[in-house]
Amino acid sequence: MSLSALMVDGIACLHALRAAYGPRTSPVVICTTASASEKIIEALEARADEYVMKPFNEAILLHKLTMIGLAPAEAALAP
Repeated sequence: MSLSALMVDGIACLHALRAAYGPRTSPVVICTTASASEKIIEALEARADEYVMKPFNEAILLHKLTMIGLAPAEAALAP
């Protein structure tokens, strides 16, 4: 079970993760339907490594994961 499954609020989950394991221990990608700029800023200020809005396509997700080191660079270039 993931930590986010235990909480409804992704930002609260992120704060709990960072408090428990440190500010840069694990990369965190917030994936949500919320597209308001305030929510994106809130997530990034809470030290999310990346923010992906749903619906997203594979190319966008791979690019974002590559940017934070969770996917190899060649994955973002694949058609």
